[in-house]
Formats: sequence, structure tokens, C-alpha cells
Amino acid sequence: MRVDPAVTLTSQLKSASLAHYDLGSGYAQIMVPDYILDAYSDAGWLDTFNGQVGHSDLGHDASQRLDEAVRSFLGMRGDSSDWKVFSTYSGSIALDRALTGMINLLKSRGRKVVQVVTTSPCIDIMGLLLAEHSHVRAHYVRSNRGQALGELDAQALVDRLAWLRQAFPDDGRLVLLASPENPTGFLWDSDALHFVARACAEHDAPLLVDHSFLLAGVHQDIPARVWDAADDSNLWVGLWDTGKTIGLAGDKLGFIITSNDEVSRYVEEALAVTQFDISVRQKMTFSRILEVARDREYVDVLRRLCRENLQTLELALMGTGIEVRSPLAGSLVVLTLPEGYRDEHARLRLLDADVGVVAGSVFFHDTWIMRNMLRLALARDVDYFGGAVEIMAQVLGPALKRGTPL
Repeated sequence: MRVDPAVTLTSQLKSASLAHYDLGSGYAQIMVPDYILDAYSDAGWLDTFNGQVGHSDLGHDASQRLDEAVRSFLGMRGDSSDWKVFSTYSGSIALDRALTGMINLLKSRGRKVVQVVTTSPCIDIMGLLLAEHSHVRAHYVRSNRGQALGELDAQALVDRLAWLRQAFPDDGRLVLLASPENPTGFLWDSDALHFVARACAEHDAPLLVDHSFLLAGVHQDIPARVWDAADDSNLWVGLWDTGKTIGLAGDKLGFIITSNDEVSRYVEEALAVTQFDISVRQKMTFSRILEVARDREYVDVLRRLCRENLQTLELALMGTGIEVRSPLAGSLVVLTLPEGYRDEHARLRLLDADVGVVAGSVFFHDTWIMRNMLRLALARDVDYFGGAVEIMAQVLGPALKRGTPL
């Protein structure tokens, strides 16, 4: 068996990417439609650029076009002119800069220490980014309401926020969520998101919600978004990136949506540390991609593909003892192995068979850790996904049926 230290999610994703069947990465890896490829390769804007070298109008026009394309693609309300959309190079950078901006906002109010409430399980980058700030303390609320994995607990989160205010009255508070959640695919519905947003306002806590899988996945309707559920007076930030929805071999943009001028100012200052701006080429290219993807209803195609792959997975693993935990939204799915079987053993066994997946234990961040979960990506071409699932059933199924170690 190959040596593969599973220190972080990133190390596992690197290993999965070397397999013939890579089901590790959450980015969409499907055949890109011709109409998106045409938009991606169209360099006609260069003619305009050559005629405006040295003029600021081109950059301004490109920024405005991208702003309008993002708002339309995400279905933002027409009366959302007070909200600002900032662009950066990826979803991870968007999360990092938004988090830094909100921490700096709280510091400007005299809060030397910031207590951050988030969930477990969740993607590990949240904890890793928080750990880079020496004056930040992370608190994880378990998503297992009613002892069910992934069941989000808005009341427990609000109770933790209230406790932190009482225990550390001089500290700042901040709430960091994802919806759809990674890896479980659970959602903060409109009522829950509004409940949390109201509590954040009461406790002077900015609310950050990562909506990376907002459009990509098995769901029919767009999940609740922070900009719809929160009041205009809230300090909120919404995040989204193109890569989970439109896979272009790593070419992507991340976006930060802010609630008001104060939030925008601190986000803009945080972004200025790492970038002056994204290029005009990126603005024009992704404007065209989002416009044509909206017009051609690309998201519906992606969702149908994810649902078909989910059904293939359920049928292939039927009777193996592996539970397929169908997500409510998003393009990720969690498998639960029978008690006594370890996800890391299964991951390495599959890696030896040229199938890359992620061990679910990497998403847990307190003393409660489930070590019998695997995470798979559904946003793959149907034949490719089917080939991977067939190998999974052959590798894991017989051992589980016999009750023998993996």
C-alpha cells in the first residue's frame, strides 16, 4: 500500500488528483459545453482594449459588466444596489480576505480578541485560516442535532454566541457558516439563516456565509442566501466562486458580497493587501461565461448530471453495507461505512485501485470525530463517475459483506 500521510484535506486532494478516477476535488470536472468554451476563448475584447490603451474607461466598463453578470447569475434582487460585489482570484482567497476584513472591523471597535463560532464538520480551510490569527479563538458547534450527522443546530449556535458575550464581554464575536455545507450537503434554510442573522445583530457579530455550492449540485431550487435572509442593518458577507459550478481546469474567480459601506471598506482594505485588482481579461472573460451560462441554463444541466450520478452511486452500493447520505444540496456526497471500518483505510484501499476520494474525518474539528466516512464529488461526467463507482463497489463491497478488515 502506498504511503500517503493524510494531514489535511489539501494533501488528500493532491493524492486523489493523481488517481485515474478523481472524485476528491469539489470543483466541477465535466465536459465543458461548446458555448462556454467559445465565451472562454473569445478574445474580441482585445480590439476594444487596443483602442483604449491608457484610458480608464475600459477597466471601469469591465468591472461594471462583471458586477452585473454576477448579480444576475446569483439571482440577487434588483434593489440590491447598496450591496457591493468584490472579485478576487479564488473562493479560498475570498474567504481569507473577507475573514480578515471582518476581524479588522472588530479590532477597529476596540476588540483585541475575536471569538469565532463555526460548525463541525466543515471544510478544514476555515479552521486553518482562523489559526493564522493569534488573537482569534475558534468555537465549533456540532452539526448533529438529534444525534443525526449533518443536522444543523441554529439554536445551539445562537446559544454559543450568547454564552461568549457573557463569558468574554470585551471580545469581538463573529459567525462563520457554509450553506450548502461541505461535506454533508445540509442547508441553513431561510428561517434558520434569518434566526442566526438576527442573533448576530443582537450580539454585534458579523455573519460570514460561504455559498460556494449555491448553484452546483443535486438541488432543484436555489438555497436561502445570506443577502436575502439578513436585514440590511446586519454586518454580513456572502461568498461564492465560479469553480464549483463551472470547471475550467483551475481557472476561476471568487466573489465577496458585502452588506453596507462599513463592511465594504474593511473588505476592500483587506483585498488591497494581496491585489490591486483582477485583470481586465478575467473580468471580460468571466462576464461572458456567466452571461452565456445563464442564458443557456447551464446550471440545470449540471444539476441533472449530479442527480444522475447520485442515483448511480446508490444503486451500485446497494447491499454493501455502505450508507449513501444523499445531500439536500451541493455536489458532494458522504458515504458512511459500517461501524468498525475506518475511512482512512478505505481511502487508501481505493487509491491503490486508482480511485481518489477524501476521508471524512478531516472535516471534524473538536473531540467528536466520525472516522467511518468518505466524501465524493458528484460533478463528474456520467461515464467517468460510473467507472469509478464500479471499482468502489468491487473493492469495498466484498470485504464489507464478509465483515473482513479493509
